[in-house]
Parts: sequence; structure tokens; C-alpha cells
Amino acid sequence: GGNIGYGLGPLAVAFCLTMFGQQGLLLLWGPGLLVGALFLWSLPWLSRHNAITATQQTSLPVAASSALAVVLGIVTLGACVHAGMVTYVPLYFSARGEDAIIVGSLLSLFLISGAVGTLIAGPVSDRIGHKKFLTFSMGILCPLILAFLRSSGPTSIVILAVIGACLAPMFSLSLVIAQTLMKGRLGATAGLMTGLGIGAGGIGVTALGKVADVWGVETTMDVISFLPLLPWALVLLLP
Repeated sequence: GGNIGYGLGPLAVAFCLTMFGQQGLLLLWGPGLLVGALFLWSLPWLSRHNAITATQQTSLPVAASSALAVVLGIVTLGACVHAGMVTYVPLYFSARGEDAIIVGSLLSLFLISGAVGTLIAGPVSDRIGHKKFLTFSMGILCPLILAFLRSSGPTSIVILAVIGACLAPMFSLSLVIAQTLMKGRLGATAGLMTGLGIGAGGIGVTALGKVADVWGVETTMDVISFLPLLPWALVLLLP
């Protein structure tokens, strides 16, 4: 659900801007206020649930700590790739002369494909193993992004959707692996993965911005195409 909403965001923004101008962005307050109201309504239930499921924490073994560091590295580097795609794919298509609606639609396609890929990744990875699934999905990203950059028309759109479906499951599967390693620390694990890991990955976009300023968007996309090799190499180190 969250991934689908995240995916529809660019399309909603493009529609509001195109139809109503900057004032149209005020319409996006509606979903935000609705989510806030739902959170307030669910707080009493969440408090009772946390009190019931609280468990005594124990220290992590050294092997688990090392594996957790690897998982955190995978999330950080993978987040850099994902944030780079979200940031520079719109600029890449804009440089080709596409209008705002088309650019927003393509970005939404990338993100919604990630939501679909995450749904598929759950049962498939349970069957074949999380490490095997990540090894495959992260391993094919480099050739997929290179193929996307060297294609056009419907072919490039299809490849972009496949990239989103292969990249997004990395977050949920890494979180599952980390929670397995940190038994009884579900909140701390989620904070590490989504806060530190994804937040630190966003810093990589700043470095990519320097590349774009000096060599342009196309060169930046070429750099992004090789970045998945880094988290893929870390996946091979997982136990």
C-alpha cells in the first residue's frame, strides 16, 4: 500500500501542476490529513500491541553483528541506486523533450512496478531463499539499466518497469533478514534500515549531483548503471 501511494505521487503532482498550477499542490494536503487522522485513530491499539509483544533484549552474537553490518551496507548502497533513479530518470526524460505529465507517468510506472515486484518477491524469496533472490535481482540491475539507457520508445518503458520491480524488493527483503538477525528488536531494526540505511543512501544523490553538474545527466545515468554492483557484491557476503 505504501509503495503504491509513493508510486502514484509523481503522477498526482504532475496532474495538479498541469491542471491548476502551483496552487493545485494544495490538493495534496487531503491525503496527508487523512493519513494523520488514521494514525491518531490507531495510536491506542498500537500502544496496547507494543505492550503485549515487548520482549527482553539480549546481546547480539558477533556473527550476527557482522551480518547486520553487511545488510546495512546493502540497504545504504541500494538506497543510493534507488534515489538516483528517482531523481535522475525524470531529468533524463525531460532532457529528451518529454512534458511533465509523461515524465510523472514514467516515474510513477517505475515506483508502482517496485510495489508489484515487492509483492512478488515475498512468496518467491520464501521459496528459494532471500539471499538467492537478492543475488539475482541485484545482479541483473546493471545490464538492465545499461539496456534502458541504450533503448527508446516502448522498449525503454518496459525495461524501466522491470528495473523498478527488481530494485524495490531489496528494501523489504533486507529488513526481513535484519529482523531475523536482531530477534526481539523489531523497532530498532526498522529504525536502522529505514532511517540510517535509506537516509545515508540519500547522501549519495548529492555526489551524483556533482557528477551531473560537471558531466551532465546522461553521464550520471551511466554512473548509476554500475552502482548496483556494489550492493550485489555485499549480498554475496551474506551467510
